[in-house]
Order: sequence, then C-alpha cells, then structure tokens
Amino acid sequence: MTPSTTVDLSVPSIDWRAIIAGTVAAAALSLVLLGFGSALGLSLTSARSYAGLSATSMAVFTALWFAMVYVVTFAAGGYVTGSLRVPISPSAKEREFRDGAHGFLVWALGTLVGSYMIASMLSGAASKSADVATRVVEGAANVTSGVASNGAVGELVSYNVDKMLRAGTTGGPTTATQPTLTARDISEVTQIIGVSLANGSMSAPDKDYLARVVAA
Repeated sequence: MTPSTTVDLSVPSIDWRAIIAGTVAAAALSLVLLGFGSALGLSLTSARSYAGLSATSMAVFTALWFAMVYVVTFAAGGYVTGSLRVPISPSAKEREFRDGAHGFLVWALGTLVGSYMIASMLSGAASKSADVATRVVEGAANVTSGVASNGAVGELVSYNVDKMLRAGTTGGPTTATQPTLTARDISEVTQIIGVSLANGSMSAPDKDYLARVVAA
C-alpha cells in the first residue's frame, strides 16, 4: 500500500525568495565566467599576422564559451534554489519534482531579465546613434544653408578683389586708368582668394599669379 503524501498548505508552493536568490547567484557566476572568458580570448589573439587564433576559431571558441557559461550558471542557480527552497512534502519524488520546477523558474526569470536588459541596451544604443546622426545631418544642413543664404563672405572676397585691382590704390595698379582685365582673370583671382581663406593660407604659385595680375 502506497503511503499517503502530506502537503503543508501553510507553505507557498512556489518559493520566490529562493528563486530570486538562485537567479542572483547565476548572474554573479556568469559575470565572473564571462570576464575570465574575455581575458582568455584576448590572450589567444595577436595583432601580428598569422599569429594567434583565426577569426573562425575565435568565433567557435566564443560560441562554445557562451554556451558553457549559460548551462553552468543556470545549473548552479537551480541547485542553489533547490537547496534553499522550503520543502512542503515528505515525498522524495515530490521534492525532486518541485526542486526541478524551481530550477526551471530560475532559468525562466534569468532569461527574461537578461533579454530585457539586452533589448534595453540595444535600444539605447540605437537611439543614441540615431540622435548623433540627426545632429550631424542638422549641422551639415545648417552649414550648407548658412553658406548658401549668407553672401557676406562672398561679397567680402569680391570687394577685396575689386579693391586690389582698383587703379590708384596701395597694392593695386598705379595707372590713371583701370587696366583691362578679362572676366576669367577676375574669376580666377576671386577663386584663389576664396580658397586661400578657406584653407587658411595661400600657396606660392597662387601668390606669384596674383602678383603678376596686379603688376599688369
């Protein structure tokens, strides 16, 4: 005759304190193993060509290490939870089943929390990248619109070109009449001065060309 199983109804069938404790233990152990795996992976790589593990070998090693960490940490967390759980039945079979169920809940809780954290980090990184890209685009648009709409720089360059080539001024032609200059000459002088302002300096060939044009 099979003995009857007595269940203590005063104790909750699911011990969430033990489950949370097992999940915390699994998370702490996973951090330690992942840190050790990162250090081991760095020791197996090399900046020199044909030294250390190849990219394929490193990918296989990383995948195997993550799988090992996943299995070992949750197994340890489930063991901790099963040991801390308050038993509610004297039956060995019932206790074994409930210990396994609590270990499964440790895996479920850890997976959900880990997935949420990874999704949050990826979402935050994506939003920051999008924000940076938006700012870069806006800055480029502002610079482009400023250059296109504000003609002060272009007018200043044109004014200085006219002043330099004006007759009777210091540095310009000293003849009583304005020298004959083609539109191409004026355009080239304007471009040289504009590019020099943008670069912050003027090359020697450009200086010689300007000197010849002014001395004409």
